[in-house]
Amino acid sequence: MDLLDGSKGDQGAASHLDDIEALLGVAERVSPFVDELRGSAEEPFRQPSHEVAVTASGRRAAARKAATTRPSSPHAEAAEQALRAWRTERCGRDGVPAYVVLSNKHVAGIAAAMPSDAAELRACGGIGPAKLERYGDEILAVLDSVRGRQQRP
Repeated sequence: MDLLDGSKGDQGAASHLDDIEALLGVAERVSPFVDELRGSAEEPFRQPSHEVAVTASGRRAAARKAATTRPSSPHAEAAEQALRAWRTERCGRDGVPAYVVLSNKHVAGIAAAMPSDAAELRACGGIGPAKLERYGDEILAVLDSVRGRQQRP
């Protein structure tokens, strides 16, 4: 039996499926998909409603976004605005896009955490050793100014 030579003629895809199932020994398996291909499905396959699928994942995504972007205090809102202004100025000096300096998500996370030293800043998302070294003092100075402190030494 050669499944690829087209010798089945007009018997169609259903007989090829039978041959493949027999060859693989899976003829006893029930598959609504294969039944539909054969034309023997009790009812046609229906995909889940797009609205149902989007609603569940959409609610989770909206909750995550709200949790990461909602300022947790008046200081956090002011800090986020100040950090965005600093980032705009810094990316202009460096000649890179703003997201290379810090993404919006990371700006919001840092503003919400309001770190007061390098160790706390390092614990924030998006701040690794390189960004801590490159931007750490400036970020902490921005946050200090929001808190009303004097410049860091």
